[in-house]
Amino acid sequence: MPVNGMIEVTSPILNATITSPLTITGRARGPWYFEASFPIELQKADNTVIATTIGTAQGDWMTENWVPFTASLTFPAQPAGSIGKLVLKKDNPSGEPANDMSIVVPVQF
Repeated sequence: MPVNGMIEVTSPILNATITSPLTITGRARGPWYFEASFPIELQKADNTVIATTIGTAQGDWMTENWVPFTASLTFPAQPAGSIGKLVLKKDNPSGEPANDMSIVVPVQF
């Protein structure tokens, strides 16, 4: 199933100006989670990781259906107007590259 059929981010929207602490919300299909969670990174434009957090299922994740998630991310202040990205990763406990999936949400600081 393509990534866009696996996860949807409702907040923040694309290219939103974000501040810390940031609340991240959306929904993902059950297989995106492992033990009801998945990793999230906030990166600078050069892919440097600024902060990490965990997205948490807000319901029964052992399903093929959509399950809402939420996460809170605290990060250090960045130069105003600079750009970054949120990277929401499918939890992949196997470590197999074939199972890697992620979605990128461009953001501004």
